[in-house]
Amino acid sequence: TTTFRCTSLADDQTYNWAYLIFVPSTNTSTLRPYISSGFPYPAVTGVQPDQAISFTIANRQTSVNTGAIKLLVNAVDVSTSITLSNNAAGTVVSYISPTLFASNSTNTVTAIFTDNAGTPVTTTNTWQFFVTTYQVVALPAAYALPPGTINSTPGFAIRINKARDDAPVTDFPTTLATAEAQLANIIIDNTTHLPYVNLATNASGSDLYSEVNTINYDITGAPSGSYTFPTKSPFPYITANGTNNFIAMEALMYLQLAPGTYRFAVRSDDGFQLSAGPAPGNTNTILALFDGGRGNGTPTTFFFSVQAAGLYPMRLLYDQGQFSGNIEFYSIDHTTGASTLINDPSTPGSIKAYSGAAVLLLNPAHTGSNSSFSFTTLAGHTHTVQYKNAVTDPTWSTFKIVAGDGSVTNIVDSTASGITRYYHVVTQ
Repeated sequence: TTTFRCTSLADDQTYNWAYLIFVPSTNTSTLRPYISSGFPYPAVTGVQPDQAISFTIANRQTSVNTGAIKLLVNAVDVSTSITLSNNAAGTVVSYISPTLFASNSTNTVTAIFTDNAGTPVTTTNTWQFFVTTYQVVALPAAYALPPGTINSTPGFAIRINKARDDAPVTDFPTTLATAEAQLANIIIDNTTHLPYVNLATNASGSDLYSEVNTINYDITGAPSGSYTFPTKSPFPYITANGTNNFIAMEALMYLQLAPGTYRFAVRSDDGFQLSAGPAPGNTNTILALFDGGRGNGTPTTFFFSVQAAGLYPMRLLYDQGQFSGNIEFYSIDHTTGASTLINDPSTPGSIKAYSGAAVLLLNPAHTGSNSSFSFTTLAGHTHTVQYKNAVTDPTWSTFKIVAGDGSVTNIVDSTASGITRYYHVVTQ
């Protein structure tokens, strides 16, 4: 008998009038439970392969019979694996698949439930969702090292290099190849005709840093842009500042992993590459990368599988061009969706990282076809001296294996007759 008036202002500043009239309903049918919300919802695309299925059955004049709820996923009855959360308003139904949904797949969900009326009525809802395209990289069991075979220092062995902020942008294109060349100290400063001076060193001039916590850095030392974790640290040996251009960093690690499938993420501004292999200095199995400049608004998430428990050597490469710069390295739980920084000491369930042992190469020299350098060996460790003739070579070649006893060893390579040769030492 009365009206409810809705008033709206049009673009031309005139008023448009609308009326919503309530009238008695002559429909006497019973309002039964229905699915009011959930995810993945019908026809949604880009769903992650470990996404949980969850939906709410809302009660109305009758309530859902929780003991009669059935769920089918791709025509397979998974009702015995669902979990229910009930209150007077309704029931939340949740299901987590024990395996990943296939890449680029169409998946069908069927929910069947009955109400508690004197004459029960069964309702069936069927819908589909679409999983994103992805791949799962399988790490060979041969990569796994038994626990106790390396130095158990927690964290990451980091090497870092920073050029001056006003260097020509053309000398530092935002690519992973630039990061490799910068770490190798072969980018030439045309003002001095020498390699760019590394501004990221400690008081002794070393670019090596032992990170015992997490890789969660920002050039400002504080969160900027988008981020997963609200607390940040400055990059090693680099004073926090709004302008910190041209940074290259590598982090070597052994990750302690059990058999299973893992979902990792790197949120970075700019590029990164995570790789694995039989040793931190020989990591040619690429798990994920982004090669180029980007903001940190969209992290790169990726999957890999582990067949055997052990310590897996990995290398994380990072490249910062200009303007903002940051990186977060973390895992994502399949069940809860929670993000946890790798090696987070404040989270007992975090994936542990160990830096192993590292040595500093000293007194490099080259005469004719002879290259030489020295380093102090570590007692109880094995040092593998490796080389390659170009930064872009896919693999390192072994030159010599040295048993560590704490003494200084001199390495002389009389076969270095090419234009360039690069060396590193893998310590285990």
